[in-house]
Amino acid sequence: MAEAIIGLGASIAGLATTGAQIVTSLRTYASSYARAERRVDDLTRDLALLNSILTDLGTCLTRYEAKARFKVELFIEAKATCERNLGRLSIALKNMKRNDAEAERAKGKENGTNLGIWTKLMLALGGEKELNEFLTSIEHSKSTLQLSLESFHLFVLLHLYVVELPSSCSLPVEELTQT
Repeated sequence: MAEAIIGLGASIAGLATTGAQIVTSLRTYASSYARAERRVDDLTRDLALLNSILTDLGTCLTRYEAKARFKVELFIEAKATCERNLGRLSIALKNMKRNDAEAERAKGKENGTNLGIWTKLMLALGGEKELNEFLTSIEHSKSTLQLSLESFHLFVLLHLYVVELPSSCSLPVEELTQT
């Protein structure tokens, strides 16, 4: 099972880097509006938190991947969901920026951005239903990865605890010392 984890930490860390770039892009785009909508600010904070979780998880998995013996499928599935979500958001942002540039060229100096940024994001993702599914997926990924990270932290703490135990201690945690 440890073989399946090899490289997963680095892969998740790479996804975190992509996530950071998308968060920065969304923040930059939203800040170009005089009053970016609160929902966009909330989404940006959620994505920044998701990115932080991915960074921590990637670091932990990379450091302890040889000793990790747990279900990797959970990490792989959550990682794939994050990749899909970040990819969709990246494409949506590019489309939003391109549409703004086209509207600006068509109207000269007058900015043709009558729609709010949230509405533009909704349209770029395919409509209200798709936006709601996207937001639900982001929330689900964030929760799943946070729980995974906490479980992994517990694994590491238990492993470190077992390593530090005196040899006379006979707690039923022998499986943690096996690598």
